[in-house]
Amino acid sequence: MAKTVDLLLAAVLVSALRYLSGSVWPAVFAHALFNNLFQMVQYNFMEPLREMPAGGYWGYMAISWTIWLIVDAVLVTWVYRTTGGRLPK
Repeated sequence: MAKTVDLLLAAVLVSALRYLSGSVWPAVFAHALFNNLFQMVQYNFMEPLREMPAGGYWGYMAISWTIWLIVDAVLVTWVYRTTGGRLPK
């Protein structure tokens, strides 16, 4: 379940980047950046998730999802204001 939520929140961000830029490349670079940053943080700055106690794991996920939601809300608002609330045909 946790990975599904992560992917959903990342998809909103990557989609907003694609829409705002008019090009697929910022979304491609963001995807690569997410993968690299996640791996770097997970392997260098924290203990493996599978070894964390359940409370620590879900606490980490709650903080991660909160940050994703804030970033997604900012980008969705930006897209809404840029388009005037209308999607292109």
